[in-house]
This record gives sequence, C-alpha cells and structure tokens, in this order.
Amino acid sequence: MSGGRLGNAGAWLAVGALVLSAHVAAAAWAMRQPGQTLPAVPDAILLDLAPPPAGEEAPETDANEETADPPREFTPEPVDPLPPPDFSELVPPEPEFVPPGVEPLTPPDFAEMPPPEPVPEFEPPPVVPLPPPDFASLTTPPEATPAAVPPPPRRPERLMRPEQPREEPREERRREARRAPEQPRAERSDPRREQSQSSRSGRQGRGAESGARQAPAAASGASRQAQASWEQRAGATVSRHMSRTRIRGKGGTVQATVTVSVAANGATSARLARGTGDPQIDAALARQAARMPGLPPPPTGRSFQFTQPIAIRLR
Repeated sequence: MSGGRLGNAGAWLAVGALVLSAHVAAAAWAMRQPGQTLPAVPDAILLDLAPPPAGEEAPETDANEETADPPREFTPEPVDPLPPPDFSELVPPEPEFVPPGVEPLTPPDFAEMPPPEPVPEFEPPPVVPLPPPDFASLTTPPEATPAAVPPPPRRPERLMRPEQPREEPREERRREARRAPEQPRAERSDPRREQSQSSRSGRQGRGAESGARQAPAAASGASRQAQASWEQRAGATVSRHMSRTRIRGKGGTVQATVTVSVAANGATSARLARGTGDPQIDAALARQAARMPGLPPPPTGRSFQFTQPIAIRLR
C-alpha cells in the first residue's frame, strides 16, 4: 500500500512539472515577438471652405490616398507537440501475488486416544418426609411471669365447707371400753338400760358415717361448680381477646380453635390449634393468641389446659 501511494504521488509531481514547463515556454515565446506599432494620428487641418458657386462641381478626391496602411497579419510559429509522459518509469510494477503453499494436515489417530472415563451412575438422594407444619412455631413464646410479680388477686368464692365428722362416736366407744368390766353387773341389774344405750350408740354411729359420706360429696360438688364457673369466665375472656384481631382487606366471619394452658400461679399461654385455611388470617390469629392476657389461677390449685372454639367477625 505504501509503494502504491508513493507511485501516485510521483506521477502527479511529473504531470505538474510538465504543465509548468509548458507555461514557461509559452511565456518565453511571447516575449521574443516584436511589439506591433500603430500609425500616428496626423495633425488636424482646418479648412475654410467657401461655398462653391452655383453650377460648379466639387473636384472628386481619391479616397485611396487618404487611407492608412493596413496592419500586418500575425502568424505564430509552430510549436512542436510534447511527447506524452511515461508513467511506467515513475510507478514500479507491483509484484504478482503468489499464495503460500498449504501443507496438508495429517488426520488424527483416534486409536491412540485414551478411552473416555465411564460416567458414574446417578443415585437420587433418599426422600425424607417433611414433618407437618407447626403453627405454634410461628407464634412468639409467651413472656414468663417474673417471680417478683404476685399473681392476680383471687376472687372470693362461696364454697360449702365439708362438715367435720363428730367425735362423739369415738368418745362413746372409749367410754364403753372402760366400762366393759362393769357391764355384766349393769346388764344383770338393768337390761333395759343397756338396750337403750346400745340403740343410742348405733344411731349415733350411723349418723356419723352418713355425715362423713355427705361431706366429700358436698366438697366435690362445690369444687366442680367452682371449676365450671372458672372455665366459663376463662372462655369468655379468651373469646373477647381473640375477637380484637384486625386484618386489613379481610371481611366476614371465621372460625378457629385456640388451646389455652393456665399454670397454678396464673401464668397463661395460648396457641392456635386449628386455623381457618387462610395463611394471612391464621398468622394474625396466632399472633393474637400469643398475646393472651393472664387468667386467674384454677380453683383446683393445679395447672389446667382447655380448648376454646372461637368465631371472629373480621372488619
């Protein structure tokens, strides 16, 4: 490419030099020719001509006498034409392109290649069954009641105190045991008196036994009544607390089940046992159950757990 560009530049320089030399030759030839001199203008002659008399004719003059010499014709010298420039000397011929020789490639010998490694068989991992979802893990653990905080005051309940069995039968038996040696004399002396005493002691013993039987029954009935009343109040508290659940964009009435555990000191924890099937509603119910307020201790003095069905109207 660089050689071609240099050749073109040399050709243009040669053409420019040729044109310049032609202009110089034409200028030199023009300077050698003599300049053409024009004839001088003759002086003006004032003639005072009197009008010729009538009948006389004016002499005719020869017009050729007053005409000036005609100019000479200019004939240029012939110029030899310049030979055309030979650009072949300025631009060297381009060498012919000879493609390089192509060496044939030797075909690969596949026999010398090592055999491919066997692909290990794919063994799928054992399928481990997933445990069922535990909604209780979504809830926050209930806050432990500090030891310094006393349990809420317990409302006084009217309970029927069991009647204490009378000690009269025992005292009578002791007295009878002491008087046992003297009984034969008394029997011999007064059999009617002994019969009346035995009948009286039998009535007293039967009365004591019936009183002892009635006392646990009355106590158990009172405890059952107190437990039922406590469960009713606790269920109402749970339902009222869960009805405060608020969910945006949800409406209607949903039903669920909450499991509540109350310790002997009144510490309360609750979790969602059965949800509604809607993950958003179940998550809100689980959070609300985790914030369950404390309930009064059970009247039995032991921890108690119960399940409360709830119906919540969402707004």
